[in-house]
Amino acid sequence: MRRAIRLMSGAASVTAVAVLGSGCTPGPEPIIAVESGEGGSVRLLLAKCPGYRAESFGVFADVEEGELQNWSVRNPDYRATPAGVRIFEVPEGWKVSASALTALSDGVPYVADVEGATGAKGLDGRVPFTLADVEELKPGKVLISAGGEKNKAVDRDDFLNDIPPECD
Repeated sequence: MRRAIRLMSGAASVTAVAVLGSGCTPGPEPIIAVESGEGGSVRLLLAKCPGYRAESFGVFADVEEGELQNWSVRNPDYRATPAGVRIFEVPEGWKVSASALTALSDGVPYVADVEGATGAKGLDGRVPFTLADVEELKPGKVLISAGGEKNKAVDRDDFLNDIPPECD
């Protein structure tokens, strides 16, 4: 099984297996997207979700062999959640929690993820991508998860303005 699944813990693993293995049942609405940023950077965006507080943002290389290559930031004091995070840049007041991944490389599959909650309800998201996927995005498009290890491009404005039902 890919490292993405092995990294999930406890209840999150059970939920992921149930969602990914449920066949035709649609998964949750995406809460995180990946977009091309200024100067070739890659940015993680959050969908509008009233009351959502992100605990962490991260990216890891989704490969079987070798040591875990990841980058992540944590929100130790649950400060305000930014609408987006540029990979490899730390939002004000946040802390780096993993820094083994220092650059994105061609041909490597990655997974971006966010962990957080709305009140007492945990709400996490993930989106798989490659550097080529991001570079091929047309203006005004972002990548979201299409289930499992697939992604799809959608309109950025639609992603940002459609509140996922999980946020209610």
